[in-house]
Amino acid sequence: MSAQASVVTAAAPGIALAEATPEPCAIVIFGASGDLTRRMLLPALYYLAADGQIPAQCAIVGFARTDWSDEDFREHTRRAVEEFSRRPIQPAAWRTFAESLFYVSGDYSSAESHDRLKERLEELEEARGIPGNHLYHLAVPPSAYTPIIAGLSRSSHATPHGEGAR
Repeated sequence: MSAQASVVTAAAPGIALAEATPEPCAIVIFGASGDLTRRMLLPALYYLAADGQIPAQCAIVGFARTDWSDEDFREHTRRAVEEFSRRPIQPAAWRTFAESLFYVSGDYSSAESHDRLKERLEELEEARGIPGNHLYHLAVPPSAYTPIIAGLSRSSHATPHGEGAR
């Protein structure tokens, strides 16, 4: 169940909105090293986190072929937010947001890569108290949709599990 909260956002300063508090989830971004993610998704996710619209225990997991570590992805994200943000980074909000960023390197059509992603999601769910909710964003060309969806199905990490799974 989601609780009701009064939220004031940077988009509507001075206006308190009654909104449901979102449940924690793992957000997986396929194409995490690409231009769409850099220019649009990462700044938008930062805004949501800074405005308290994403629970702190959520995990944002980038997945792409680029050989990065978690720290490389965090640095890439910081540069993206600095470059494409319409407002300055708030140090406290950034620290919390950066702690939610993780990365898995792999090929979209590789069963081994999808198995590594599944293992990482399971680790993060346990460590961060995420109840099995996943949101998958495909920031990739349409030609990559089929291998990604097949990989999700094959590795069964898109199968509902955990309390509150959807």
